[in-house]
Amino acid sequence: QLHEIDCESAFVAGATRGLVIGSVVGVTISPALNKIDAKAISENFITSSKILSVKNIRRLAASTASSALTFGLFCGLFDGATCATAHLRGKSDWKNQVVGGLSAGSVLGIGKGKYGMIATAVTV
Repeated sequence: QLHEIDCESAFVAGATRGLVIGSVVGVTISPALNKIDAKAISENFITSSKILSVKNIRRLAASTASSALTFGLFCGLFDGATCATAHLRGKSDWKNQVVGGLSAGSVLGIGKGKYGMIATAVTV
């Protein structure tokens, strides 16, 4: 039985969920990826000049924005393509999610060439 939801709403709901998850991931992994001094953060968060530097704040913001947009795009495309496939097929089963995952993964792989796009679609 198909849910009575339009696919645009599914896309928006997925993108919103992805933006939130991506923001959390971006804030969490940014110190490790951008070499922010995690020890200084844990010892004295407020007074640490290393965490409050403009350079570190910019790195954190860029990492968070990048993760949020990537997760938002992926989740939105996944939910939208899954919904569209379900409506086209008239069935709600695991095959719709496979098509949604392949679609979202292939879009994220754009710019990596034909084989890179295929690899991203299959492995994401």
